[in-house]
Amino acid sequence: MICGGSVVVTTWPEGQPGNKETKVLKAGDLIEIPTGMPHSLCCDKEDGLQFHELVGEGTEVFAKRATTFLINDGFERPTLAVAPSP
Repeated sequence: MICGGSVVVTTWPEGQPGNKETKVLKAGDLIEIPTGMPHSLCCDKEDGLQFHELVGEGTEVFAKRATTFLINDGFERPTLAVAPSP
């Protein structure tokens, strides 16, 4: 859940560069991205982004996700700081 600021969320539902979906989320919205889907989060340049992430329960929570940067795999780098503040 987004606690403050706003964010541009870009996803590539097909898992490949090219067709992407982009939406702007703000405080109170949920960031819902399926496991394994390539995505990017670009926060508001003035208000930033504060969010609380829940990806499971118990001690396994921190072992569930890793960060893999896909810039070198042909995914477009999103434009930073284009989300409007709430």
